[in-house]
Amino acid sequence: MTFQVALFAYRKSGSSPEVFKHHYETVHVPLVKKMSGSLFPLVHCRRYVSRPEKDLGAEVISGEASDIPFDAITEMRFESREAFYKFAALINEPSNAAKIEEDCRAFLDVSRAPTMVVIEDICETRRE
Repeated sequence: MTFQVALFAYRKSGSSPEVFKHHYETVHVPLVKKMSGSLFPLVHCRRYVSRPEKDLGAEVISGEASDIPFDAITEMRFESREAFYKFAALINEPSNAAKIEEDCRAFLDVSRAPTMVVIEDICETRRE
């Protein structure tokens, strides 16, 4: 059985959604992937909040844009809980953590600690 976590990420103040996404895709994920090697998640999926208006408010179907303060939901799937903790330990080694922190300061709002939750079940229903 795989082990999955989701992380809610917030972009740096003054940064556009496009700059945030570009940095996440072209700098941050490659950095983490290179650093972690075979411990990188089986799947690392980023889902970006749509912000089409100039004021950068989230595009919502119901509720208020202010209900969505985060800019991306990152889902990571690992072989097991143990595999996740090995990945986390590697990322948090002092030399690696310093590189990650420096990179995060370039595009994330580091005053808001990213929220990470364990995903217990994923249930999908598909159209036939």
